[in-house]
Amino acid sequence: MKIKKLGVFDSGIGGLSVLNELITLPIPNFVYFADTKNLPYGEKTPEQIKAFTLHAMDFLAQQEQVDAIVLACHTASAVALEYVQAQLPTTPIWGVVDPVVSAAAAATKNQRIGIIGTPATIMSGIHKTKILALNPSIEVFCQACPKLVPLIEEGKQKTSQLEAALWEYLAPLQHAGIDTLIIGCTHYELIKHEIRELAGSELRLISAPEQMVNLFNQHGLLTRPGHIPQINYYATSSPDRFAVNAQKIVVNLFTNQKVTLPLSRSL
Repeated sequence: MKIKKLGVFDSGIGGLSVLNELITLPIPNFVYFADTKNLPYGEKTPEQIKAFTLHAMDFLAQQEQVDAIVLACHTASAVALEYVQAQLPTTPIWGVVDPVVSAAAAATKNQRIGIIGTPATIMSGIHKTKILALNPSIEVFCQACPKLVPLIEEGKQKTSQLEAALWEYLAPLQHAGIDTLIIGCTHYELIKHEIRELAGSELRLISAPEQMVNLFNQHGLLTRPGHIPQINYYATSSPDRFAVNAQKIVVNLFTNQKVTLPLSRSL
C-alpha cells in the first residue's frame, strides 16, 4: 500500500484522536476535514448524513486529490460508508466500525459487550449486527449518548455536566455486566480518561484510533515514531473556533510528534 496523501473526515474535532495515531504511519501528507457546519451528525437523518459525507468525500478526492480516506466518524461509517464507496469507486474509503467490532469480539471474556455512540449510530444497529455475525453467542448492550458530543465540542470535558451525563450512560451498561466497551464515537476518545475513571480499570475499552492503525499495519504500513507529516485542516464553518478548539487538543495529542497546527480554512 502506497499512500502519499491521506484524508481524514469527521463531523468535528473528535476525529483528531484518530489522526493523532495515523500520523505515526509513513504517510507524508494528511488532510483533516471537519464538517462543523452540520455538527452533530448523531441527530441527523440517514439521508442527511449520506449527503454531508459525500460532500466531504468529493472535496477530499477531487480538490485535495487524496489517495485514500478514513471516515473517522462512527456515525458516518455506520450510515454512509457503503453509499460513498459506491459513489467514489476509485478512491479507497475505510470506516471505523469493522476494526473496532473485530477487536471487541476478540477481547471479551464473558461474551457481554457494551457500545456507546450517537443516537444515529446506535439506531443503525451496525455494531451489534456485525458483532453477532462474528459470534452469535455474544450479548450486546447499546447506549445512545446524545449529550456527549455537544459538551465535548463546547470544551466541557472536565465538568460536572459531563460527569453526570457519563454516569447516566455508563450505569446501565455496568449493571448489565459488560467486560468490554466499544467507544463508538471518536469524540468520546477526547474523554477517554473520564470514561476510564468512571468505568473502572478492569473494563476493556476498544477504540478506533489504535484499531485503524492496526488496520494499516496489516496492509504493510508500519508505524514510525517521530515521523512528522504535513497536515492541512478544513472546517465547513467557524474555522477560527475550530482552530482554537483543535489547538487545545493538538497540544496534548501531538506533543511527542511536534506537529504544528496551521490555521483551519473554510470551504
